[in-house]
Amino acid sequence: MMHQILPTLLFRVRLVYHFFDIFHYCKQNIFQLYEEAFAIFKKFEVNSSAVQVLIDNVQNLDRAYEFAERCNEPAVW
Repeated sequence: MMHQILPTLLFRVRLVYHFFDIFHYCKQNIFQLYEEAFAIFKKFEVNSSAVQVLIDNVQNLDRAYEFAERCNEPAVW
């Protein structure tokens, strides 16, 4: 009986491992997309959207604060 369960159990363990691997890869790519969005907003001086990306998506309040200080626009604060 155990020899029938073991292959199924190993398959499930491998499946979970691959799921976490794919999740980690996707998470890194999504973070990169947010960084690119920030760079684009910054380049075209859409500063309120740029700071919004830093706060909501990148979740880096220190960078958002520094960016707001550099912009010195009321909409960014």
